[in-house]
Amino acid sequence: MSIDAAKDWFNSHPHEIPALDANLSEIITLLDEEHQTHNLIKYAVRDPGLILAILKKINAGRGPGSGKDVVESPQAALSMMGSHVTQTLFREFPIAENTLKDNEQIFLFQQITNRSYHNQFQAEYWGKENGFKQLDKLQLAALLAFTGELLCCIYDYEKYKDYALAGSTNEGALKIFGFHFPELTETICESLHLPELISMLQPHTENVSQTSKLLHFTSQLCQSCEHGWYTEEVTCTFQQYIDYFKIPLDRVISKSHEVAVIASRASYITEAWQAAGRLILIKDEVWKPKPRAKAAQSSTTSSDNQTPIQPKTQEAAVDKIKRLVGKPGVSQSELLTACVQGLNQDAGMGIVALMLISKDKHFLQNRMTLGVDNEAPFKKFSIKIDESGLLKILLNKPMAIWINPETIIKYKKIIPPTLLSEINTNNFCAMSLFIGEKPVGIIYADRSTVSNPLDDSAFNQFKQLITLASKALTLVAKKQQSK
Repeated sequence: MSIDAAKDWFNSHPHEIPALDANLSEIITLLDEEHQTHNLIKYAVRDPGLILAILKKINAGRGPGSGKDVVESPQAALSMMGSHVTQTLFREFPIAENTLKDNEQIFLFQQITNRSYHNQFQAEYWGKENGFKQLDKLQLAALLAFTGELLCCIYDYEKYKDYALAGSTNEGALKIFGFHFPELTETICESLHLPELISMLQPHTENVSQTSKLLHFTSQLCQSCEHGWYTEEVTCTFQQYIDYFKIPLDRVISKSHEVAVIASRASYITEAWQAAGRLILIKDEVWKPKPRAKAAQSSTTSSDNQTPIQPKTQEAAVDKIKRLVGKPGVSQSELLTACVQGLNQDAGMGIVALMLISKDKHFLQNRMTLGVDNEAPFKKFSIKIDESGLLKILLNKPMAIWINPETIIKYKKIIPPTLLSEINTNNFCAMSLFIGEKPVGIIYADRSTVSNPLDDSAFNQFKQLITLASKALTLVAKKQQSK
């Protein structure tokens, strides 16, 4: 049985999860300051490794047959351990960034931890929505829901990497490890005398309490949405939830999206891909195949101030960027110009703008614009990054957004009003531009001045060309560093 395989794995591997430096460094700073130790818990309760260690230590002599109740509150556990034990625990605790063997493993570890953090936000919101008490217990269980997966990532990394490369599915975990990760989490809870609520949320248990159902929903949602919000798996999760809690589907979807955005903004793990990023990569609708468009039989004619254009592709721009990369001494400016011109001339974008981050890292400033008059205010567009809302979100990771009449209502609150007033359109796309892991700016485009509106094909061309430009810029930067 797979549960037996989980127990065998548990018995032959360590049980410690290192902390992320973002949390432990804050805690060490507080330990060094007078009268600040009461604030330790703020950073501990968002780190699975620290919480697991605290509960494991305080509950070592508890559990069935001990005559002592299991301590379920991290706050209570810290107060019972005393100052000396607490100081020793935190000061000697391993840091994930130092103990894990390579950057890829660190990234995967951070990704699972970030998912756990997202799960806390979803559990808290839906707990309040359903009138649950003791939200701190819900959040604790949500944070530790993926403990088994974290341990496999740390102590059985080669297998875990195979699991990730195979698509991170439940079937893949069973095939590669011989058990499902929730079964390992349940084994850990029973062996280390962790709060029962964590075991109750595991999907294979028969517990039908509202609390366990809610935690099962949020955990399954947070794991599934990493692969996209509009998949059959996520849709099925939403359906199971509304069937049990009788909440309208549109509300469950919209609020889950909203909480994901809140969690992404609050996340302290800047290197992780945020689940909310998946919300803005495509239009807000379930994916379904579309019929092929019939080939155009004549050129498009214009009306009023629109310029007629023929259907175009970005192939010429792609070829030019590839040629430039192989050119000795090519500059980043040449590559950026080729990308912007390619979007305008070859991909049929009427207006294209290149916004770069200022040297002091505080502003986004329009540095190159095609398709507008020289006197247009947009050519001088500048905005503080901290006040740029959606643009700031795009700078977190390489990602793109297509705002259109269907989605602008949803995202209008986070689109800078100054940008909307200057572009004067509700149908545009934007994507962050990176050199390696460093954001350098954003490329904006729309078709408000031409007759062909933005569509899926245009958005895909837009993303592909900017992705190619980012790779080219990165390659050139590496060549320059090696000289």
